[in-house]
Amino acid sequence: PLLMGCFEAQAGPKYGPNASPLSKGTNQQYFRENAAPDYWALAPYYVPQPTKWTCSAANISMVLNAARTASPLTSDDKLVTVESLINEHSNERYKKVMVGGGSSLLLDRAAISNEHLAEVIRGAFDHVGVKGEKVSVQLFNVDLKNKEKSRKEFVAALEANEGSANDFLIISFMQGALTGDPEGGAHVATVAAYDSKRKLVLLMDPDREWYEPYWSPRDAVFAAIADPKSDGKNPGWIQVRVR
Repeated sequence: PLLMGCFEAQAGPKYGPNASPLSKGTNQQYFRENAAPDYWALAPYYVPQPTKWTCSAANISMVLNAARTASPLTSDDKLVTVESLINEHSNERYKKVMVGGGSSLLLDRAAISNEHLAEVIRGAFDHVGVKGEKVSVQLFNVDLKNKEKSRKEFVAALEANEGSANDFLIISFMQGALTGDPEGGAHVATVAAYDSKRKLVLLMDPDREWYEPYWSPRDAVFAAIADPKSDGKNPGWIQVRVR
């Protein structure tokens, strides 16, 4: 007789068709042909999200550290960690959601909207000593009635982002649309590179329990961003510039 419960469904591939992991040598030619300033600025500070709901905090801490590489830091200047970002460099509303976890997220989706993340990023830069006129944090919302217009804006942002390590793009997107995981819901990652020749975007996904940096087709990334479920209020992306 068959022993019920002894069999598990066969696992699928690690990555879906819209994600190609960096460890497989994917798109190595990009690094041979381009300076990749954002990748080299972000890579030393690429950290995992410690919980399922702290993806935004992992990305903000990474960007804060990368943005300060040109600053004259001293032996008293600590690196920003996910924990210090939440507990020392963010507002009380964000801290409540990050510490409270899943229940808080369900009660207050607006607390982790792109609008609120932009507010947290501005405040965090002030806390770590990169202030005011030196930092520009701009929120771009997808026009759901004219997605093609927003797609062109996103492409322009990617192209401009490749010019230096002085600006960064943080996106909210539906993770499963790229990784193929049906449980991959609303998520946050940072753009590490854009290959305009091959129309590929390299994402620093902080979900390190499951993933590493992966290349995804540009238009698939935009579609994952434009999904209304990707944000508590309005789907879009955040551009951080440091003069």
